[in-house]
Amino acid sequence: MTSNGTGVWPTIPAMTEAAAERFGDGLAVRDGTTTITYSGLFEAARSFGAALVASGVDPGDRVALWAFNSAEWIVACLGLFQAGAVLVPVNTRFKGPEAAEILSRSRARVLVTVTDFLGADYVAMLRSAGTELPDLTTIIVAHGSVPEGAESWEGFAARATASAMAEVDRRRKEAGTDDVSDILFTSGTTGIPKGVVMTHGRTLYCGTDWVTMTGLGPGDRYLMIPPYSPPGPLRPVEPSGGGHGRGRHPG
Repeated sequence: MTSNGTGVWPTIPAMTEAAAERFGDGLAVRDGTTTITYSGLFEAARSFGAALVASGVDPGDRVALWAFNSAEWIVACLGLFQAGAVLVPVNTRFKGPEAAEILSRSRARVLVTVTDFLGADYVAMLRSAGTELPDLTTIIVAHGSVPEGAESWEGFAARATASAMAEVDRRRKEAGTDDVSDILFTSGTTGIPKGVVMTHGRTLYCGTDWVTMTGLGPGDRYLMIPPYSPPGPLRPVEPSGGGHGRGRHPG
């Protein structure tokens, strides 16, 4: 893949593909006993993106992630970009009404979440909030029991088809630096959470600068303890490992 002329890849999906081509069988993610290579991560993200496409997600649609750090979080994050969707990370410390507010304001079409985090069932918390979410059509449970009306991680992945894969490849090639990548909401400690719109170009610049400052190189291991969901820690999740050959270890 070529850069956008400013030293970085044009989009996050382009970076993911370039990393798979360059580092192939190198370790990209270790999550407990789960290990994923760079080529495996690209294919897993591509497959998740295809499942989104098969579910009717269009470029620009919002996909929310409300879950603890895991390999599934990384796959879903990179996968939704493959489909041209926009990431909306939701703070794992939010209660049902707070999460519902973010999902409502962002008009999220899909939610990837868990039902077993520190004794909390996020699906139950969301439903008990009583907030109408007419745009939310799919809830995917990455970890924990799957309640009625939701889809398991494996079940959702099975939605991917050959035609959806082809559409994902088309969208990846057509995506641009100025396309919106994510909407990051502030914590709300000083008022109503505010949404900050980020583009692929800005996100990649931030991640690339972070890698330069830390001095990480190919083969280094990076233990990721801070939650992926707040805006700050999210920045290095997307680009830092993918394009530079270093493994991520969700904490």
